[in-house]
Amino acid sequence: HLSLRRQRQMCIRDRSTKWPPEPHVTKHNPELNETDLLGPWAWEYRARVRDMACDEKSQTIYDDTIEEAALGFCEGAWDAAREQYRGLTEDEVSALLGTDVWLPLKRFGVLQKNKVRGCDDAAENGVNGTSSRREKVTLSSVDRIVAMVRMWTMLCPGERLGAWALDEYKAYRQIPIDPEERKFAVVAVVNPRKGPDGVPRPRVEYFVMNGHCFGFTNAVYNYCRRPMALHCVLDKLFDVVSDYYVDDRWGIEPMTTVRSAYETTVAVVNLLGIQVQEDKAQGPASTASRGKEPWTRPELLGVVVDLDSMEVEIKDERREDISNEIQDIIDAKCLAPGHASKLKGKLQFATTTFFGRTGRAFMRPLSERQYEVKKSQRMNDAIDTALKAWLRILAHGQPRPILAKDPKPSDAVIFTDGAFEPEDPAPTVGGVMFAWWRENPIGFACEVPHQLLSTWIPRQNQIALVELFAVVMAVAHFGPELTGRNVMFLVDLEPALDALVKGLSKFHDVIHLLSLIHISEPTRRRGIAFCGGGVEKKRGGGGGGGGGGG
Repeated sequence: HLSLRRQRQMCIRDRSTKWPPEPHVTKHNPELNETDLLGPWAWEYRARVRDMACDEKSQTIYDDTIEEAALGFCEGAWDAAREQYRGLTEDEVSALLGTDVWLPLKRFGVLQKNKVRGCDDAAENGVNGTSSRREKVTLSSVDRIVAMVRMWTMLCPGERLGAWALDEYKAYRQIPIDPEERKFAVVAVVNPRKGPDGVPRPRVEYFVMNGHCFGFTNAVYNYCRRPMALHCVLDKLFDVVSDYYVDDRWGIEPMTTVRSAYETTVAVVNLLGIQVQEDKAQGPASTASRGKEPWTRPELLGVVVDLDSMEVEIKDERREDISNEIQDIIDAKCLAPGHASKLKGKLQFATTTFFGRTGRAFMRPLSERQYEVKKSQRMNDAIDTALKAWLRILAHGQPRPILAKDPKPSDAVIFTDGAFEPEDPAPTVGGVMFAWWRENPIGFACEVPHQLLSTWIPRQNQIALVELFAVVMAVAHFGPELTGRNVMFLVDLEPALDALVKGLSKFHDVIHLLSLIHISEPTRRRGIAFCGGGVEKKRGGGGGGGGGGG
């Protein structure tokens, strides 16, 4: 028992969280003062809110708000005749707050995953402009989950691991609002009612929030203090190893103790009055085993963590949704900067679930479109090539393995190089492979075809693309021998290495070569590492120099 306690404490120390949160350098100064919102602007904005339009989402939003009033998350008026809550009038809001100076905010519906979610527009009415952030929110990630699993495999080698997860119910609503600030938390909702004659007669009704709105900038910061505090309670008092991402909390432990950790966490959460969604709990209460015990195949942060095969993989639904979104963009030949920003965020998260983070090499064109000054929406060659590469990654990408920390030697080491001399008729590339299953090294050499050179963007020096083409040829030439093996490529030109590893190129000809390397059939079924030994940052016309060394 003491040994297990020590193991837990070591794992906890690796994931320690300081409480209370340390002050952080202010990243944002308030643009507005609260008094600026309670003058003529409040009356002007209330007049705008009275003209809110009714749409197809209004009924769902109104029904959800009525449900929240019944749960105590907001204040409405009780309709004795209909035996249910209704919204307040403006006079009733003033009577409830004790003042007629208050500022409403519009609640509108957003369609997310075939479900309408209510959002409160605290930007339009100016409330978010009064906020400032002096704390830094630190959240978990897929990398932290992988690190937690690795830590347990080191502390308890050979033991089978299990996981549990909890999701809070209407998390922001559980954090109360200062009574003095409720005048800024009056939600306006359209009631799409019909008259006795069946003719629609929508009207705007109001609800005074008791909990935070989904739309307040400060809601994230105010809420995240509670999971941080809960994290420290579980750590310091109960030695429960857990992690969290906003309102999602999970833990990973050996199967011998994971049930105890889950039940302890549920008991603590109930004692503190924190409401959780029991139907989303993963642990003893979970019945959706997906062919395996729910303990060993949890869904955390929208990804599947298989603790038996030690892999992280993207969920099938998310894979399909992203693929459909990309295909729609390709078909429409149009990508707006705002859409590029959202898609980049989804794909950046998706890279954490693929072996080798393959998709990183195809992110730069989306960043270029996101920050483009001209705000163009027409597809260009680089974006088209990158998105098509992503379709192939989503279709054929391998799950991310949770590898042990102790490094293993490579099965093969491949040196590549290229030469681009102005006096030569054509650039040349070559490579040599050292592998344990071969008695002698094996190599290749060839010229870059003129047909390929003609497709490259004209530059003063094409050596970076020549170096990338050398890697393309090495993958094609040695590919049949590398299935299922760990391979190290040594590339001696820094721009080419950065393009391979980090995706630091926005040009379509570079993106095309990267797609031939990263998503070719041979590279899907093996671990390939791109390294630089004796890397050259700049190079003239010649192809000598660093030699891929080290």
